Amino acid sequence: MSTYGYAVEQATGAVHVLATTDGPLRQRFLDASVHILAIPTHDLPEHLKEQAEQLKADLTNAEPTSGDDRVTPTIQRLSVTELSRLADRLVALSESLLRERPELWRVGLLTSA
Repeated sequence: MSTYGYAVEQATGAVHVLATTDGPLRQRFLDASVHILAIPTHDLPEHLKEQAEQLKADLTNAEPTSGDDRVTPTIQRLSVTELSRLADRLVALSESLLRERPELWRVGLLTSA
């Protein structure tokens, strides 16, 4: 699979986790962050690269505390409204990735199955 295909797989995987996993939004974001942070950006078109990198930065902008990674304290300090906006941006990124390369739509569907 190409790097771009892997980016689609990770982005759609993160959307799938957010949409289908039980539990509070914060926990679902923690679970989805594994996929989000794994999205490779070096082969993406510039506008998508910027979106993906900003999303990753916004998930990791808090300083780690007591051995935590950067994601956990970041998610803990965000409001539900801010988390919802991040979710909207993730869905938009996933959709944009698929619009750029519609032949990879199947990759996204396979990830979500």
